[in-house]
Amino acid sequence: MAAPEKPGLDNPILAVVGMVVLVIFLIGCVVAGVLAFSGRWRSWYPIKLNTTTSPLVFPWMAGAMLLMLLAVGLHYLLDPIPLWLGGFLACCSGLLCLIGGIYIVPPRRLLPSWMRELE
Repeated sequence: MAAPEKPGLDNPILAVVGMVVLVIFLIGCVVAGVLAFSGRWRSWYPIKLNTTTSPLVFPWMAGAMLLMLLAVGLHYLLDPIPLWLGGFLACCSGLLCLIGGIYIVPPRRLLPSWMRELE
């Protein structure tokens, strides 16, 4: 009887390139969110229109995804990842998602100071 083949890509280089592109995109989301929160990137926030604060959500959700990618990468490197480390990364990722969810419709006191001054 032949050994069953491992499921996966035929070309692992494509997986590595895909992961690198995803990590670069997520780091870009975190940087854009930090710039939006600090007030260095204000063009997305019109003064006279009520818009969502979605650029303030991006860094939290992207950070959560980066933590989960770290957990997956460690799982492949350590084979398997220690349970305490996986649990810690999953809890931190969940906390970042919760904080990002608050910024979908944030209370006024959680808005950046530059945004409160404009309103």
